[in-house]
Amino acid sequence: MLTTSDGDSHVFDVVISALGLLSVPNHPDWPGLDEFRGVAFHTSRWRHDVDLTGKRVAVVGTGSTAAQVVPGIADRVASLRVFQREPGWVEPKQERPFTDRERWVYRHVPGAQWVHRGWLFYQSIARFKAYDATSQSQERKRRSCLDYIRRTVRDPATREAVTPGYPWGCKRPVLASTFYEAFNRPHVDLVPHAVTSATGTGLVDARGAHHEIDVLVLSTGFQPTRFLANLDVRGIDKRSIHDAWADRTSAFLGITVAGFPNFFILYGPNTNGGFSIIAQLERQAEVAAKAVRRLESGPGYVDTDPRIQRRYVAWIDGQIARKANAMESGCSNYYHSPGGANITQWPGAHLKYLVVTKLLHRIGIRRVATAR
Repeated sequence: MLTTSDGDSHVFDVVISALGLLSVPNHPDWPGLDEFRGVAFHTSRWRHDVDLTGKRVAVVGTGSTAAQVVPGIADRVASLRVFQREPGWVEPKQERPFTDRERWVYRHVPGAQWVHRGWLFYQSIARFKAYDATSQSQERKRRSCLDYIRRTVRDPATREAVTPGYPWGCKRPVLASTFYEAFNRPHVDLVPHAVTSATGTGLVDARGAHHEIDVLVLSTGFQPTRFLANLDVRGIDKRSIHDAWADRTSAFLGITVAGFPNFFILYGPNTNGGFSIIAQLERQAEVAAKAVRRLESGPGYVDTDPRIQRRYVAWIDGQIARKANAMESGCSNYYHSPGGANITQWPGAHLKYLVVTKLLHRIGIRRVATAR
């Protein structure tokens, strides 16, 4: 039975959660934030009714969203302060328009787009090797990013401030071709300090410096480790899924949880990454569809073998430790639960996830027959 927020109840044979990973905004709890008399909003709730022209604007955060927002509003504002708690590795996006020749080939040559897509996925396998903090690939990636900083950021102090002191891949790498260049504008300033509090007219940083602003843009991310935060899912024994996840959030293939039959999660624990989230979601949808198809053979339900789920989670941890240890190198990222486990990231390229989902779904997800 599924109950909606307005109290209506509906009965379904199968429930699939497709809430996404980045759906619960992370709002800071700075002292004095409620007293700020200007306009404040989170990037996920953008205020299109607010005209930023001629305003003193602060953007808090320097992740992937801020890397788009900052150059996007820099031309309109009177001044722009960008608050950075910790720098991230940034790579040029290398976007460009397709040439007329390329467009012709993709339009007229059968399979050309698939070949190009396959090449991109192949390249992603080599890219993921850099997530091993001890690898030569890691060193090459760091050198490339450092060279990009030197070529793009003019001010020496700003160059130093945006240079991370941890391995590439500890935080989610940012792909942005215009973010660094924005700091070359005279009215755009990087504040390389965390915000500690707010006042009626501005923000106070970790040094105690006060910054007067008119508009506050919170690019403070989301709460990705709070899976199904707005859902109360109950299993066979009426146990809440959040109680089952008290020690650690986990799911077999990131999709099913032992004791919660006929319930599937898209974009669940340890599925983020793999080069293409779309491709990851396609594999998850395939697993769910195959499991549901097994229900057509007669009365019963599908559930996950708890032993297989535990072994799968142990394998995930081992893969992260051996092949994606840059994620565990001590920076502040969104991957970890309060207990310290990495519960969001997939430890490899998409090909690995494709193989694992194809081979293991019938081993871990079992059909349980019931009497008519």
